[in-house]
Amino acid sequence: MRYSGIAIGLLLVLLSVGLVSCVKYHGTFSVANNASETITQVTVSICGQTIELSDIKPKESVSSSFEVTSDSHYVVRVEFRSGITLVGEGGYVTNGMNFRHEISVTDNEVRVTGGGT
Repeated sequence: MRYSGIAIGLLLVLLSVGLVSCVKYHGTFSVANNASETITQVTVSICGQTIELSDIKPKESVSSSFEVTSDSHYVVRVEFRSGITLVGEGGYVTNGMNFRHEISVTDNEVRVTGGGT
């Protein structure tokens, strides 16, 4: 009888760990075009995923999401209609939390702000 109590307890612990490891966490981000010209293409790389967004006019914002699978940060490549390209890195995500970031693009800078939710 004593062993069956221990076995049940161990089984419950294993089931709890299994359920927790099945939970998926997500990150969302928005790209705000605070520049003076249209962004023709934005490529956002994070957690081994690449998200491409296009045709973001000045003063507009576009959102997207990804699955948080590991520790990672954003690598953002922006191409303007004029042909100018900016690259920026920043922000941080880690598995076990949901995240919300804003990527602000100006004429000469890409900045990532925000964090865990």
